Amino acid sequence: MALDKPVRSKRTPRTDLESLPLESAANRLQGDALLTPRETMRRAGLAYSSMYEAMRLRGFPKPVKVGGARSNRWVLREVDAWIASRIAERDASAKKITKACAAQDVA
Repeated sequence: MALDKPVRSKRTPRTDLESLPLESAANRLQGDALLTPRETMRRAGLAYSSMYEAMRLRGFPKPVKVGGARSNRWVLREVDAWIASRIAERDASAKKITKACAAQDVA
């Protein structure tokens, strides 16, 4: 007996976040939206293990437990604040280096 219709899975296929355009739903979220680990890694530019290392050493926000004990989500606002603080640290150190170089040129 031949099947006329293809068999469909009830599950929708997962989307690879790297293939999504920058205007994806994850980038249009605001405020207290919760990010999955994949969305958080993509937004912060960190690998999974690096994200947990950053939590331990560099003040990366800790996840919120949702659903069950194994389900983690990160608050978008906190992740964006951490990224902004890293940018501010970089800019502050660049200003110090520029001032030090300028002082050496004057002397």
